[in-house]
Amino acid sequence: MNPSSEGLKDRAATSPALFNRCVLNWFGDWSDGALFQVGKEFTRRMDLECAEYVAPAEFPAACGELGARPSHRDAVVNACVYVHQTLHRANARLAKRANRTMAITPRHYLDFIQQMVKLYAEKRADLEEQQLHLNVGLGKIAETVEQVEEMQKSLAVKSQELQAKNEAANAKLRQMIKDQHEAEKKKVESQEIQVALEKQTKEIEAKRRDVMADLAQVEPAVIEAQNAVRSIKKQQLVEVRSMANPPSVVKMALESICTLLGEKGDTWKGIRSVVMKDNFISTIVNFETENITNYVGHTNNDIM
Repeated sequence: MNPSSEGLKDRAATSPALFNRCVLNWFGDWSDGALFQVGKEFTRRMDLECAEYVAPAEFPAACGELGARPSHRDAVVNACVYVHQTLHRANARLAKRANRTMAITPRHYLDFIQQMVKLYAEKRADLEEQQLHLNVGLGKIAETVEQVEEMQKSLAVKSQELQAKNEAANAKLRQMIKDQHEAEKKKVESQEIQVALEKQTKEIEAKRRDVMADLAQVEPAVIEAQNAVRSIKKQQLVEVRSMANPPSVVKMALESICTLLGEKGDTWKGIRSVVMKDNFISTIVNFETENITNYVGHTNNDIM
């Protein structure tokens, strides 16, 4: 039978005994002090304490229960009482202007307090959820900062390693360029040597052809000389040995032969001892020209 709820008129019409056989005692609204105490009790579980709150100098007190320096909780409850009082004043103005009245009961005040508590809880839950998301985000940011710091440290180490490897690569490149220059220089020198060798080869080939030509001319004389040596008789050698002072031509020829054979022939006595050997003729015929040394050649040139 709450007048503020819908359907009161219909319920009253269907229950005439409430008006025919009942006596209605109308107590009216609660006092301002009661409203304040009820509001304070209903908001007891709400976190309304604020140590930093300071009430303004011209604070509109809605009841005498409020102290000189109200706390934040008392100020909120006082605001609720003030809103309920404002409804009464608005209802009085409505009655004067439109000749209409609206039933305003303590039930309205309780609904108002409960709605405020519910809205406060919802908003507080939303704020706590947002705070949780923010804390999670801040944790992720802090974790990311730590990872970035670790990556920066690793990057610094990698940068040093990269710099060292770059320096080593540059040194290797410089060494390769130096080796390449040396190789090119050696290649040029090798080409020059090759050209010189080809030139010498051509000169040697030309000399060889000259020597072969000279040899072709001398070979018949050599064969003739070998045959002449083979035709020397032992009696002729005996005659040469018996000479005490041979002609200079004979002495020079025999001295040259001794030098070629590697025998000591600086005196006539030494030459005679060489000529007196039984294999003298065969040694001359079978003499190998490859055995002639530079010293022997120069000596024969001096003798000549």
